[in-house]
Amino acid sequence: MRIHRRSSSDACNQHVALHTFYFASAYRCCSVQNGDLQTYRAAIANVAPKVPLTPGASASCPQRPDEPLVINFDDLSSSAASLVYIPDDDSLPSTALIGFSALAYTTDMNLVRGAEQASAAAAVAEARRRLTDVEATAVQVSLSRSLAAGRLLRPDGLPYYDGSYDAAVVDACMPVSEQEELIARHGYMLPFMVVRTAEIDHQILRALRPGDDGDSSCTATVRQVVLVGAGLDTRAWRLLPPPPPPPPGPQLPPPPASAAAVGGAGGSAAAAAAATAGEEEGREVVFFELDSGGVEQLKVEVLGQPGACRRVFRRADLANADETLQALGGAGHDAGRPSVFLLEGLIGYLTIAAGDELLAALRCVAAPGSSLVVTAPPSPDWRDQLAARSVRLHHVTYEKAGETCRRARAAGWDARLLTAAELGQMYGVPDNRFELIVGRC
Repeated sequence: MRIHRRSSSDACNQHVALHTFYFASAYRCCSVQNGDLQTYRAAIANVAPKVPLTPGASASCPQRPDEPLVINFDDLSSSAASLVYIPDDDSLPSTALIGFSALAYTTDMNLVRGAEQASAAAAVAEARRRLTDVEATAVQVSLSRSLAAGRLLRPDGLPYYDGSYDAAVVDACMPVSEQEELIARHGYMLPFMVVRTAEIDHQILRALRPGDDGDSSCTATVRQVVLVGAGLDTRAWRLLPPPPPPPPGPQLPPPPASAAAVGGAGGSAAAAAAATAGEEEGREVVFFELDSGGVEQLKVEVLGQPGACRRVFRRADLANADETLQALGGAGHDAGRPSVFLLEGLIGYLTIAAGDELLAALRCVAAPGSSLVVTAPPSPDWRDQLAARSVRLHHVTYEKAGETCRRARAAGWDARLLTAAELGQMYGVPDNRFELIVGRC
């Protein structure tokens, strides 16, 4: 379909809904609503007095008879060729009959859908091409996390977490064919992924809401979550409930300060306001995300910014502990307040020396009441078993989880290991392979 105008009327600029037709730069475009032939006819006519049109109805010229509108269906099928021509000759009437068949609509929409799908597939393929091997592994983890959400449920029948955020990110950078291949090869790991994700969520939430689970060992209320090696982590979007809507009705302004507060006490009103602002800031949860930044743009383009917390991202070379701390401080992290530090899927990508320096550096900016959560890297045995399945890993450190726990203790953390058997029993996954190190200070 082509729409051509020789003047600059805005009549063709009215977008009426979902699907957009794209033309060469010499042409204009209009939008039509999927499945609504009547709206489509109105959009095709696109006249100033926009009225519902039926086959054979008349449509007014957009502005004047000397402003022509030409709509040409270019032989989409043998029965679809129709021509609507509003002439620019004053001797001719300024209306024309509208003729349009359902077959033309169906054929045209199918062409548009095909073009949209091809364009979307090309964008996904380009996003996939830009991923490094490590970033592609992160996408695979997100895929497993999204699928696993519905495979293992809580005792009340609900999922342990919302996998839709991960699914949206994966769909934006991994072709469906590759997703299906990975699912076929690695579907056996989905229960492990539920255990890993659910337990990390639990460890963070118990720090944010101490005492909710009946555990009195965690008493400090944490408002800072530090994701070191954040990658495609979506917890800032899904972990906390959205803020409640404002109450109905007009919002009353705060009462005015008393004269004594304003004049007498040496600026006590300003001090009170500052104290109130500080309390509000203290209640706000802030997610600090540190990473190389390779997938940051992709994540934000797909998910936007979270609504239930404040999120701050900073680039950093995580193999350099000093640079990591500098980036964290520059993001506004307050080392005087407790934090929860998460290193999910990171420690195995660092050398042992770099990992030890990072664990020690984080301990230096961890106020009393802070906690540490670290996923253990693959063990040598697990690496060899995956290699037998033709699964290639990109880690640089392979060790047993007990060794990782020992390293956390050496860095100053009061750390303990949650074993695969312990977690498997908690979540009903007897063959669980996932293990987790948790620490306090």
